[in-house]
Amino acid sequence: MAERDESGEIDMHYLFRKFKNFLKRIIKLIFIVISFFIRYWIITLILIIIGIGWGYFTEISTIKTFKSEGIVIPNYGSVDYLYSTIKEFNDRVRTRDTIYLQSILGENFRSVRGIKIEPIPDIYRTMTQSREQLDVFRILYQNQDLDAFIENLANSKYFKYHKIEFTVEGEDLSEVVIPQIFAYWNTNQHFLNYQTIFKENAVFQVREYNKMFNQIDTLLASISNGFSKNQNTGVVISDNNNLSNLFSFKQQMMTQLLDADVRLSDYTAPVKVVFMNYDIQERGYSRTLKYPIYLVGLFAFIFFLRFIFFRMKHIAES
Repeated sequence: MAERDESGEIDMHYLFRKFKNFLKRIIKLIFIVISFFIRYWIITLILIIIGIGWGYFTEISTIKTFKSEGIVIPNYGSVDYLYSTIKEFNDRVRTRDTIYLQSILGENFRSVRGIKIEPIPDIYRTMTQSREQLDVFRILYQNQDLDAFIENLANSKYFKYHKIEFTVEGEDLSEVVIPQIFAYWNTNQHFLNYQTIFKENAVFQVREYNKMFNQIDTLLASISNGFSKNQNTGVVISDNNNLSNLFSFKQQMMTQLLDADVRLSDYTAPVKVVFMNYDIQERGYSRTLKYPIYLVGLFAFIFFLRFIFFRMKHIAES
């Protein structure tokens, strides 16, 4: 037992000694760094002043980049169309196709630097729209992970909402060029024809659902009046199955009417903008702060390389 305690005490003394030596090295290194900058404080100060001036000048002369984020709804099965047009737009920006960009953005064709889009997953809402969609989803991702299913862009068409992000150079330009891009997307004649058909169908559904509600209410009122008369004559109606079915059918119709009203509200454009948050400036350290650090760091690194060189030369010659 005594030997074990003595061994543990030796280990603690050894660890304490190693830690003490390590701490001394750290303090020595800090002292060397401080001594270096004290020795060359004039050069360091000059580099800091140059860095601040250079950073300030580039800060005020560089065109600022802004991000605008929003949510869109691709209507009438236009998801693939939207994603492919965004890919084409980014390709044209990368290859600097000025003719294509000018046809969309006019004189501001250089301002848009890129567009990103991704679906906003809502598995529960999509699966519960109908029994058929539930079966389709079960088949689609029965052999793959749910996260992999969501990240697969081929499945993005099943989600209603999509997050979109625009990168625009220049202040107060986002609210000009972004609506121009949406206007271009919404001029596709194929989907404009679909818009007319879908909207007319939604209007027809709302009108027919309201007619059905009136018919059901009339039927329920008739049954209620008949039930009251039978009570007065002492006759009891024992079969309430049809009445229960009517109430259940009315509840289903209310849900379907709500869906039709929502679709009617959504069917305003092939690509509907739900909301857009303009000009979110990219975060980052100011050049006025970064450039002095870069210059002083480069100066110190050059002397560090010089120190390593002479150290290696001393070892080689000794």
